[in-house]
Amino acid sequence: MRRGEQVMAVAQGGGITVRTYAVARNDGLPGDLIEVEQPESKERYYAKVVGRGRVAVFTAGAPTGQPLAGE
Repeated sequence: MRRGEQVMAVAQGGGITVRTYAVARNDGLPGDLIEVEQPESKERYYAKVVGRGRVAVFTAGAPTGQPLAGE
């Protein structure tokens, strides 16, 4: 994944899955934690690279160290 690339960000918890697009703020390989940004709001958060163009977002209810979705 390259900085500036559009990615599919997936978060999952409580039986709900949310998918949205974000922009990678860093380069990363599968397993890396990178910063991503929402295009409209400019909100930034961290997500784990899980595949080409896909990142998993950690939710507050996730067990520590356990990524959700996409693996």
